[in-house]
Amino acid sequence: MQNDKGGIIAPSSGALDKDLRQLFFLTVGRLVLLTALALSVAACSKTYDWKQRIRLVISTPDGEVIGEAVQSVEIVYYRKWAQINGFARDYSQKGEAVAVELGNGRYVFALLAGASLAKEILPDLGKTSRWPDAFREIEALNGTGPHDLDFFGRTAIRLVTFGDVTDPSSIQVLQKGELSELIGPGFAVARLQIEITSDPITLGKIDKILPWLESHGREHSNIKGKPSVGKTYEQLIAENYTVRHGSFTTELY
Repeated sequence: MQNDKGGIIAPSSGALDKDLRQLFFLTVGRLVLLTALALSVAACSKTYDWKQRIRLVISTPDGEVIGEAVQSVEIVYYRKWAQINGFARDYSQKGEAVAVELGNGRYVFALLAGASLAKEILPDLGKTSRWPDAFREIEALNGTGPHDLDFFGRTAIRLVTFGDVTDPSSIQVLQKGELSELIGPGFAVARLQIEITSDPITLGKIDKILPWLESHGREHSNIKGKPSVGKTYEQLIAENYTVRHGSFTTELY
C-alpha cells in the first residue's frame, strides 16, 4: 500500500494476524481434505502382495536341468460396495519368464502367466477359498512348497521354445509330448512348480537370451509375426501367433 507521497505503508499487525490466520486455516483445511480422501480410498480397497518362484525342470539324456524366476504380484481388491459393474480387483505383476538352457543354443521358456496364477493353481485354493480370503491364504504360504503344477492341464502357464533363439518367427508353443520331437529323444518336461517366497525378483536373464525382444516388440504385435501369404491362422497353428513380447518380461518399455 502507498501513501499520497508515493511511500509504502507497512500493514498493521492486525492485518498480518488476519492473513496468517486465513493461511493457517486454509492449509489445515487442505490437509484434512487430503487425509479424508486417503482414508476413503483405503476404505474402498485392500492391497495384497507376494512373490512367487516359478521353477521348470526338464529331463534330458544327461539328467535334469532346472530354470527358475521370482516374480512379484500385487492385487488390489475393491470392497463390494466400492465395486463398479462387478469389477472386484486390479492386479499387476513384475518379473520375467523362466528360461531353461538345454544346450546347443536351445531353450524352453515358461511364460509369465498373470498375477492371479497362485489363486488358480495352489492346492485347494480356488476350490474352497473365495476372494479376498484366498489372497490372505496365499500370503501366508510364504516359505512353504514348492507346489507342483499341471503344466499341460488347467494351469495358465504356457511353455514355448525357439528353433533358433535369434529368429523370433521360429517360436513354438509346446504341447504335451512335443519336446522330444522338437529337441530330440530323452527330452521331456519333468516338473513345473510354484513357491511363495520373500526372495528378490529375477530380472535381466531374458534380455541376455533374447536381446532382440524390445526392438522387435516395437514393430510387431506378437513374437512370430504375420502368417505366410496365402495361409490362414488355422493352417499354421494359431496358438503360435498369440505369444506377445510382454509374456517374456514386464520390463520391456
